[in-house]
Amino acid sequence: MKEMAFERQQVEQEIAFARMEAAHEAVPDSLAESLEINKALRTQLGALVESFDRVNSPKERNKERLFGFVLGVVASLIAALIWWAATGQWPVLKT
Repeated sequence: MKEMAFERQQVEQEIAFARMEAAHEAVPDSLAESLEINKALRTQLGALVESFDRVNSPKERNKERLFGFVLGVVASLIAALIWWAATGQWPVLKT
């Protein structure tokens, strides 16, 4: 039982050591590396903002509204046709 506890403790220590190594490697070693990371992040952020602006532009919003309106009209026409066909089959629905 003591051997298993000792082995478990060793494994936990190895995991903790590996986590510390990973955390140490994640920190930039120099200012130049930090600036590179910062530039890359700014580029990604700029691209994200541009795509967000493109998606939320007034042209895109109006296009989406028109598409929704047309689909609503088509759905309404289909529902009217179904109702017309149903009233032909079941006269009770005409009341």
